[in-house]
Amino acid sequence: MKKTFAFIFVLFSVFALSAAVNFSGGFGWGINVPLDGGAITTSGYDDSDGTGGGMGLSVTGDFYKLTFTSAFENYAVGGVASLYIDKALEAAGVNMPISLTLTAGNNRVTAYNVYANPNGNYAGRIRIDNASNLPVSFAVGYKDIVTVLAGYSFNNTPTLLEDQVQNVLVSAKIVPLEGVNATVGWTNHDQWSAYKGYTTAQQSVLAVTANIELGKLINNLPFDLGLSGALSIFDFKAFETVFAATALSVGVEDISGDFEYQYDQVTHGIGANVGYEGFENVGLYAGFGASDVTAFSDSLWYYVKAAYTLAGATYYTSYSNGGIGFGMDFNF
Repeated sequence: MKKTFAFIFVLFSVFALSAAVNFSGGFGWGINVPLDGGAITTSGYDDSDGTGGGMGLSVTGDFYKLTFTSAFENYAVGGVASLYIDKALEAAGVNMPISLTLTAGNNRVTAYNVYANPNGNYAGRIRIDNASNLPVSFAVGYKDIVTVLAGYSFNNTPTLLEDQVQNVLVSAKIVPLEGVNATVGWTNHDQWSAYKGYTTAQQSVLAVTANIELGKLINNLPFDLGLSGALSIFDFKAFETVFAATALSVGVEDISGDFEYQYDQVTHGIGANVGYEGFENVGLYAGFGASDVTAFSDSLWYYVKAAYTLAGATYYTSYSNGGIGFGMDFNF
């Protein structure tokens, strides 16, 4: 027993005395003025529309990482801690052939996903909640080849244990060779898909994603070329209840572009983006698409955007089917 307490004390000492501490984070704010007379909206760094801005901060040591996010309007503060157990054990004299990471906090547990996702859609994304009950996850990795993640959370709103929702997520990321990545994930209750109306409570969801970077597979390729895809199955009794997408990306010097096709149960959508960064500190971007090509004019979206970077901050303005936008992002 004394040896056990001594070993635990050594682990805590290793965490506390970690000398290499790095700080990183960012702040962002954006405003959009609709052209149809609708309400002005804001967005923040934490990707929560209508929060009026937000920020993130990460503190990284040799054996841990602490991440904080905040949405200013509703004062929602997120805090997540990741402990690199294998590195702490190694510093204590115990060498591990695998990596071990324990993560907990008031944030969702999300499955691994390597889909390029150029237009921010749902493809391959599954996660579990309830964030207020501090979900926990544990990841085990072998070199850079395979990593397995297991997550758990529950909803304690019902007072009886038998009525509570027990959320479980399992995910794996596989890198068989450089430039090729694939993931698979499963959960008994995906919160995001339930919110979007794809599933009901306790509905199992399976997702797979893959990404191939041909520039890393083919020597001296004169351009960047990538292909990725994702598939989410929301209902195993009705396989037409799926979300799938595939994206092709191309880059030549300062010019980049991509094209995406997505299938959302019964609709077929497309999207294309192009960017030019040949001017110093300036980026020019444009894109268009439709969430349903059979109703192209009704689901059409488009945008043009110009960004300028100065002293670590990026300022941008845009014009889109949703209105005129202005904003800034700062990262350090």
